[in-house]
Amino acid sequence: MDLRVFGIRHHGPGSARTLRKALQAYEPDCLLIEGPADADSLIPYVANPALVPPVAILVYDPKDFQWAGYFPFAKFSPEWQALKYGLKKEIETRFIDWPMGLSWEMEEAAKQGQLFGGLPKQKTDWQKDPLGFMAQLAGYDDSERWWDVSFESAKNELEVFDVIAEMMRELRSELGYGEDSNLWREAYMRREIRKSVKAGAQRIAVVCGAWHVPGLEGWESIPAKVDNNVFKGIRKRKTDVSWIPWTYERLSIRSGYAAGVESPAWYRTLFDTRKEVAEQIQSMGAEFLTVEIE
Repeated sequence: MDLRVFGIRHHGPGSARTLRKALQAYEPDCLLIEGPADADSLIPYVANPALVPPVAILVYDPKDFQWAGYFPFAKFSPEWQALKYGLKKEIETRFIDWPMGLSWEMEEAAKQGQLFGGLPKQKTDWQKDPLGFMAQLAGYDDSERWWDVSFESAKNELEVFDVIAEMMRELRSELGYGEDSNLWREAYMRREIRKSVKAGAQRIAVVCGAWHVPGLEGWESIPAKVDNNVFKGIRKRKTDVSWIPWTYERLSIRSGYAAGVESPAWYRTLFDTRKEVAEQIQSMGAEFLTVEIE
């Protein structure tokens, strides 16, 4: 059995382009994607040409609408490209991040003081923006700009995933693991990896946010009982799911979306073509201003 973990930037056009090539080269028989596990039933609809991104998965509690979560996808989202690949190749393709119905219950239990043991904890000043540390070393004040220049706007070969994995290993070793919820999510994702291994998958590709790579590639080194213990005594809340329309404006980090990007229009153009991207964006802006004036 062979398993490869591909670390990406959510809504990163460079990540999406390179991931497509990596999947074609690796030829997995099982594709596991960071996304809410309670939305697996929505995956087949991605093959429908009428479902045109940007779109989002809506997960909600049908008995209490205040509990809801949105998971956007653009054409240039690596996860969207992975879903398209898996459906085209007709291989096992599913989401492996913890279900929203489980995350809500755990977060509520944590507020009440319940502890979830068995996982490492480490706090650092860089916890909220660990990539900011790398950006400063490279001479950048902005981690988003550094990542864009290094991995999204650049034309990278497949080996870039090895580089990202090594960087994340070092960062987590030196700076810490991050929020508890990230560790809980990784525990759940490792459980899902084990399910596919047990089911007989031989070439498993895992697509996840780059920060999670070390937590998933070492799934065999952590006993299953340790991960299972994290969720002991927690019941998953029933949820409903649906695809809903989305907008590029809401993909912007300025909208408050934590995984958003600085300029969805730039990334959309960069994904469609790498030629004269700046000129195309300027032309789009000029056309917009012309329409506004008229």
